[in-house]
Amino acid sequence: MLRLRSLDIVLASILILSVVLNQGVLYIKGEFSLNSVLWYCDIATLVLAVALLLKNSLLASTVFLTAIPAQALWIWDFFLTIFSKSAGRNSWILTGNITDLMVYSSLFMHFLLIPVSLWAIFRFGFRKVSVFLAIVAVFILFVLTVFFTSPHFNVNCAFNLCDSLSPRWAYRLLGSGNWSLIFNNTLEWSVYIFAIYIISLPIFKKINWYKG
Repeated sequence: MLRLRSLDIVLASILILSVVLNQGVLYIKGEFSLNSVLWYCDIATLVLAVALLLKNSLLASTVFLTAIPAQALWIWDFFLTIFSKSAGRNSWILTGNITDLMVYSSLFMHFLLIPVSLWAIFRFGFRKVSVFLAIVAVFILFVLTVFFTSPHFNVNCAFNLCDSLSPRWAYRLLGSGNWSLIFNNTLEWSVYIFAIYIISLPIFKKINWYKG
């Protein structure tokens, strides 16, 4: 049991370090701002680290439900980028300096978020109420993104499609304007979150990862 707890702390430390490195490089470059801080991957990584340190199953479950729709396309496009077939989301990796610490810290965050959230659920259990917390969290994230970041940076793909892979079926569904962007993005994420919840819940119950 002590070894498992030690692994929790190690994983939490790695998650925190990846965010610190990512934001630290941006700070050194003079690019540190809300446009960098409010990216989902940075926030979710820190939340997951807190979940591991506090043994919080609700936070871990919330990160899991949001990480799959957020990270799946990023990871897929990363592999496309390796073979010079990028859909656009990760083209910056090819144009930047491969020795840049931000590249590696970004890879840590995007590739570790889903498996580490699964580890946290294995350790602390899955909470069904997390589906509602996940939707509320996504709504709050898009409120902050739309009102406090520049459309030029397209933080969290809130203002435009991130690349040709993005299935933005809800984009501008309810009209234009800031609140329309917020509700459209929240609606789309909510559909994916519910789908992941419906698929994963019976699996977690079957393998005794469900906490109630």
